[in-house]
Amino acid sequence: MNIKSLLAALGLLLVVVPVRSQEANSLDPLVEVLGASEEAQFQLDILKGIAAALKGQRDVPEPKRWADVAKRLAKSPNVEVRELALSLSLKFGSRAALDDLRAQLRDASTGLAKRKRALEALVEARDEKLPTVLIDLLDDPPLQRAAVRGLAAFDAADAPRTIITSLSKMKPEAKRDALATLASRVTYAAALMGAVEQKTIPAKALSADVVRQLRAHKDATLNRSIDQFWGLSRSTPEAKLREIEKYKRVAELRTDVPNNLSKGRALFNRACVQCHKLYGEGGTIGPDITGSDRRNLHYIISN
Repeated sequence: MNIKSLLAALGLLLVVVPVRSQEANSLDPLVEVLGASEEAQFQLDILKGIAAALKGQRDVPEPKRWADVAKRLAKSPNVEVRELALSLSLKFGSRAALDDLRAQLRDASTGLAKRKRALEALVEARDEKLPTVLIDLLDDPPLQRAAVRGLAAFDAADAPRTIITSLSKMKPEAKRDALATLASRVTYAAALMGAVEQKTIPAKALSADVVRQLRAHKDATLNRSIDQFWGLSRSTPEAKLREIEKYKRVAELRTDVPNNLSKGRALFNRACVQCHKLYGEGGTIGPDITGSDRRNLHYIISN
């Protein structure tokens, strides 16, 4: 085995024996070898080994000579070498790498796949300048969903207002992502509930998953607002059973009174429509009761 093959094998061995971030100086010899090599495949083997060894780690100290070596690798004719070297620069906290990726992300002439990879890398790096770019990308249809999901990773002051303003122009899939992002942080959730209260966003637009996500913050102010639109949260099955029995007794007291379908529909529109669908109208938090046994009192009260 020649020396280059041996060193390439050493690079790949790092996959099996990961390097801890505080031991990043152990990468110095490999970086030296990278700096001396002109063979793309050899460079790629070493880069892949380093990348695998550092997977999942952050704040990794930059190895000696990496900045110089990275500049040279950035000019490689091999696309994988260029992109992997840039990714490692990001791992080592390179500001130049962040700037480069942001430029790729903004450039509409860059391939979509490459822009998506840049976005993902910047989100993973928690680039402090990224939220501004993501907000701009809410008007970029191919990247809109990725951008709105990415904003969930940042507490960006302008994000909730911009997302809410953009909702009306989004397709259903993007709207779901947007509502999930708005429910992801207390500050965003407060803006979301403010929009619901102001009827900018209809309460029925929030799915059961989003409401549960809002509840998960366990924020008293949020919960009061949620209770206003979706009722009190019952934490135990026993509490729900007591409620069911209570309303069954009330309903059974008036069995001699003829049904009034018009009043029933008006009651549904006032009290039930936010959560349940009936003949295509209503929310999706609770079951669609169009095809249900609506004569079954227990079923109706339970749902």
